[in-house]
Amino acid sequence: MSNIKLPAALLRQLGKKSDTALAREFGVSYNCVRAERIKLGITSLKQQRWTPEVLASLGTESDEKIANRLGAYPSSVTKMRQRLGIPPYGMRREQKSHKWKRSEIKLLGKLPDAKIARQLGIDPSTVAWKRRGMGIVKVSAGRSERKWTKRELAMLGQKPDSVVAEIIGTHRHQVAMKRASLGIENCITRRNRNRKSN
Repeated sequence: MSNIKLPAALLRQLGKKSDTALAREFGVSYNCVRAERIKLGITSLKQQRWTPEVLASLGTESDEKIANRLGAYPSSVTKMRQRLGIPPYGMRREQKSHKWKRSEIKLLGKLPDAKIARQLGIDPSTVAWKRRGMGIVKVSAGRSERKWTKRELAMLGQKPDSVVAEIIGTHRHQVAMKRASLGIENCITRRNRNRKSN
């Protein structure tokens, strides 16, 4: 790989604009921009966009409203929502009518949505809507809730979520949700703040 020195103006915008946009704007290759961003430990604009808070908001308001807030296309919000199996905004009659008991809420995230739905005699989308509204991570069928080791927990906030996810063999969003639930700051955010203060 060639050691091309990228302009300081470009480096300042890493993670603030897409790698493709920066490559086009400064007339350098996409691979050079991407490699430099990864080397500096800066998450991509796309990764930053889907924070645990944003993911938890999917389906709780219109895709268009979320897209406007993120500066994204509504179609990209719709695709992410559908990929996570979240029904669109606008509660169905069943979702409005089901009164959730405390014992039922405790099942969310511990059993697959479909299994909870069968037990309660409701549609899986109603379970998914309630779970996502409470910011609870989905548990796939046949797989129990992830048990975090002390070593894994110690990595949260020390390395980028994507790196931690690769090391422990899970999805980046699950790492981000766990970190956020423990009130641990993203290392990229902390690093950028320290740079500004220096």
